[in-house]
Amino acid sequence: VERFALGEMAGHCEYFASAMVLLARASDLPARLVNGFAGGRDNTIGGFRELRRSDAHAWVEVHYERAGWVRYDPTPADLRARAESPYSLAARMQELGSALELWWFQRVVGFDRADQVGALKNAWLAWRARGNQPTHQATVPSVRRRGLDGPWREAVLLGGCALGGVAVGSFLVYRVRRRRDPRPVTYAAALRLLARHGLVRAPATTARTFSRNAGRRLPPRAAAAFEAVTEHYLAERFGAAGYPAGEAKLRELRAALRSG
Repeated sequence: VERFALGEMAGHCEYFASAMVLLARASDLPARLVNGFAGGRDNTIGGFRELRRSDAHAWVEVHYERAGWVRYDPTPADLRARAESPYSLAARMQELGSALELWWFQRVVGFDRADQVGALKNAWLAWRARGNQPTHQATVPSVRRRGLDGPWREAVLLGGCALGGVAVGSFLVYRVRRRRDPRPVTYAAALRLLARHGLVRAPATTARTFSRNAGRRLPPRAAAAFEAVTEHYLAERFGAAGYPAGEAKLRELRAALRSG
């Protein structure tokens, strides 16, 4: 934090917020770091606000005697939230996938004992209400009587939900497998390549520190390629912009390691 505050002051929100907390406490102002989410995007299909890992944010709260804790956000406005991508077919499919995922957790995974008892109670009340109807209604011909009624309708609905649940479950398994590694694909692949050469990033080591340490043991071409891949990873995870040359730098790193 000291190097950040006395240097170029370039970094993500945790650097800006931590530097402000340090300066506030040095001025005898009680301050604390707060982690949460900022931004997000409305899911028009599911009717909810969707937050992703890229919406994670850090800000500051300073305590005053009369006002209490007051929130401040020292991060520049253009770095606070990820850029809004235009609506496209891919974006709509992502919205549909998120809406199905929420429905699955609410209607299947979160369908606890209280919900099960409530569903059985409603089915029993519907069955009793059907049995208590006046007998003359059964002799009146009507188009509505040809439809499904009472528990039969519940059975059909439950069967449809079960089939839909199987489809949604398969879709969620696919999404979970894709999300198993939260890091961008290029960076994860680069770490696996370096691990084969005895360079393993420790959990407490930052990405740039590991890049500098690995660069001392790598050939110049491989070190430059891995540094570029690291910047791609940081831009994709903490910034609002991507790094289009990431795949090319990964191929260059793989070729440099092979040539040795």
